[in-house]
Amino acid sequence: MEPLPLESVPMPAPADAGPSLSVFERAVAIYARPTAAWTGLGTRGQWWFPLIITTLFNVAFSAALWERAFLPMQLDAMEEQVAAGKMEPAALDRAETMMRSPAGLAFAALPWLILSPLFTLISALILMTAVGFMLGGKLPFRQAFEVVTWSGLITIPGTIVTGILAWSKQTMEGVHVSLAALLPEPDKTDRVMTSIVGILDWLGPFGIWWIAVVVIGASALSGVPRKRVGWSVGGIYLGLVVFFVVLGGMFRRGG
Repeated sequence: MEPLPLESVPMPAPADAGPSLSVFERAVAIYARPTAAWTGLGTRGQWWFPLIITTLFNVAFSAALWERAFLPMQLDAMEEQVAAGKMEPAALDRAETMMRSPAGLAFAALPWLILSPLFTLISALILMTAVGFMLGGKLPFRQAFEVVTWSGLITIPGTIVTGILAWSKQTMEGVHVSLAALLPEPDKTDRVMTSIVGILDWLGPFGIWWIAVVVIGASALSGVPRKRVGWSVGGIYLGLVVFFVVLGGMFRRGG
């Protein structure tokens, strides 16, 4: 019996062909059954729910830790500038007064209302490029946006753990939820170790969990095999991590 030509072999049904889940069912599935969390997203968009949740969570996180962790870290840096003669003590007093006011709290927390959707938008564009153009899969922007927004729920547990550690230490300095926690805290002048710690922080368990869910979702909605999506998205993620960590080190050196 001769094999059927490839074009006549029936393709499997797309992963999004099943019944759509409610936003609450999908949120639970993202954590418990990520392979089953994408049905219905090809025809019905629900990106607004996870985007609202993660945006409000980021705002609340910044507000809750502002005076406890973020502000002490910034004041310590300013005091170092005063000690080095780069900042006037009067300027430090004015800055501290402003940062301890409601305006300072708003300045720390409210930008997330813009930054969170912006980062999500950029991530969706990168994902669409990685899967839709580089791998030849069918992943339009809306579906890439769905994958990124729903996968964003995975960042919440890691942020909670980070917040608990920062609250206990009363600073964001030296807070690591990765293998970097096993390393001695590097001196600020040690650019190599600082970069290694920064990369490890991005490659911690919660970062890997997030990337894994992104890969699962992108593969499910595009039809591209998960392994190919993993190599492409994982490689881009690692490259961006190294780029931004090194770039951050250059800015610190310049300062």
